[in-house]
Amino acid sequence: IAEPVPLFRQGLERLSQHGELHLKRLIIGGLDKVYELGRIFRNEGISTKHNPEFTMLESYEAYADYNDVMKMLEEMVAEVSRQVLGTDRIEFNGNTLNLKPPWARLGLRETIIKYSGIDFIKYCDADSLRAEMLKLKMEVDPKKD
Repeated sequence: IAEPVPLFRQGLERLSQHGELHLKRLIIGGLDKVYELGRIFRNEGISTKHNPEFTMLESYEAYADYNDVMKMLEEMVAEVSRQVLGTDRIEFNGNTLNLKPPWARLGLRETIIKYSGIDFIKYCDADSLRAEMLKLKMEVDPKKD
């Protein structure tokens, strides 16, 4: 769990880690959809893969399930691409990505099998799964980020 960034100024004790609690209070108060776009600060280390200060869009919608959230995200990404780039097709690493919804959907297990060749359900403990991963020359380091 991220530690708050303490401040030493009057009236402000710490920098924002998230807007979650305020947004959830608004949902409980009767609003159906809420969002916040803002700066977030985490009192954590910094690396080439992690920055403790970033901008985040956080949203909540009453009565929505994960399918509704996926649909909203697909539509938002495609619309931002159309508004910024004039197209919903982008080039990435030599591939053309079509951002037009709906996107392909894969379950977690199906995706792991497709990209690793390992069906983790067949392994009853971490040691047997680790052994199979090593046999396939996969990196096994639970401490690596």
